[in-house]
Amino acid sequence: AGTTAESIRAAAAPITLPHATEQGLAKHLLRLPDALALTAAEYRPNLLAAYLFELAEHMSGFHRDCPVLT
Repeated sequence: AGTTAESIRAAAAPITLPHATEQGLAKHLLRLPDALALTAAEYRPNLLAAYLFELAEHMSGFHRDCPVLT
């Protein structure tokens, strides 16, 4: 029997994001499907550009506030 996405999700440990900057980045990343759908539905590529600009701001804050390599 193969591994399914459901079995992987069931076995995975909960993900904790203790820092507010991490939480903001994660929430913004979760908006990507909606941003893509809206961009395509309205034929407005500027919406995707705005989403990506905000993503860059979140990533910059993440790298500033949550050093990965110390």
